[in-house]
Amino acid sequence: MMEEVSADSAKNVPRGTQSPFSLRYTLRGHTDAIMQVAWSPDGHILASGSGDKTIRLWNAETGQELSTLEGHTRDIDCVSFSSDGRFLASKSLDGTVRIWRTSTWETVEIIEEASSQAVTFGLDFHPCAPILATLGEKILSFASGMWTLMRSRKLLQ
Repeated sequence: MMEEVSADSAKNVPRGTQSPFSLRYTLRGHTDAIMQVAWSPDGHILASGSGDKTIRLWNAETGQELSTLEGHTRDIDCVSFSSDGRFLASKSLDGTVRIWRTSTWETVEIIEEASSQAVTFGLDFHPCAPILATLGEKILSFASGMWTLMRSRKLLQ
């Protein structure tokens, strides 16, 4: 069982005391900063979105790179797996959200959003329904989008 350690208690760990956490792998491959990571629902894959405009997929057991997803034209700030593991969503400063089918890693949908020079903030799948929520900046107020995914024939295949 792993001992729970908060940020406040971690700074009070006496020197020479072993931390309950250890580095398992250093995942190398991106050529720019990693902006976000997301676990697949089964825990076998870790996705990382980067300023290098790619998503890299990693085997969580071995640390090996499985694939590189390309298509965005600017930094990728957000990645999220659907709760059933069938899709991965990515959001970029290029003003698009891409939906990738995890069985083939092909883009099956591109959602255009209002683009901004600011950070794109977030996206997440609903835990039980085929809905993707996105959050971004639009002028001076914040706006979110709710996308019902089952309307798309590409996603139903």
